[in-house]
Amino acid sequence: VDFVTGGSDSVAVGATNTTLNMVHCTLAYNSITAEDNGKQGLTFANSNASTGPNFNIYNSIVVSANDVTKKALNFANCNANDVINNILGGLNDFSAVQDINNQKGKLATFAGIATALSSEGGSTQLLALGSSANSVNHCTEATGITLPTVDQRGYTRDATPDAGAYEYGASLGLFDFKDSLPFSVYPNPASQFIHIDADVEVKSVKIYSLLGALEKSVQAKNTVDISNLNKGVHLLVVESDGKQSAKQLIIE
Repeated sequence: VDFVTGGSDSVAVGATNTTLNMVHCTLAYNSITAEDNGKQGLTFANSNASTGPNFNIYNSIVVSANDVTKKALNFANCNANDVINNILGGLNDFSAVQDINNQKGKLATFAGIATALSSEGGSTQLLALGSSANSVNHCTEATGITLPTVDQRGYTRDATPDAGAYEYGASLGLFDFKDSLPFSVYPNPASQFIHIDADVEVKSVKIYSLLGALEKSVQAKNTVDISNLNKGVHLLVVESDGKQSAKQLIIE
């Protein structure tokens, strides 16, 4: 999330007692570049806290890149209730009803988020976490709400989820994909090549490990060389025109 003012992405001026719930979000108020220095992180424009939004934030990361004096989250003009399991940067007017298991006044380096977007599988790039990040397995307290079971990529979260949009070490399963593109693969098991048979043109073929690591990706091919992949069970995902399906692939 970068910066939004006015337009269809904002609550209308004059709206009162709107509720904003943020769950498993990563917001980096990134003050590395000059054009970012004038921004005030996450703020609320309504000038009256009594009619301002009811604000709850759970299992999220809202931090500054390198300057804790620049407020990553300004609670003025909102009614903060639940602030649970978060890693937060510089704060202003923090007065939440429930302040549970939060790390406050922290930088992006403490949270452990990467400094650049990267592809970690799935359809979107993200700010990944490292294995030793303080965000990993941070969300230990009950929130009282129903939490998503998958991360930003659609990968299944651990029993103790990480703060933010990305789950380090998340697993990838067949049910993480929409089963909307019937196809067959042969041979399976295989050791050298596999062939994809589908009724439509295959746009992409991706092979993942069971931990969600993307191991191979080819475009517009029905035959894929798998001779350089490790033996064992993998996930094969075929996509075409917005549709996709997944099957287990055994390499021997």
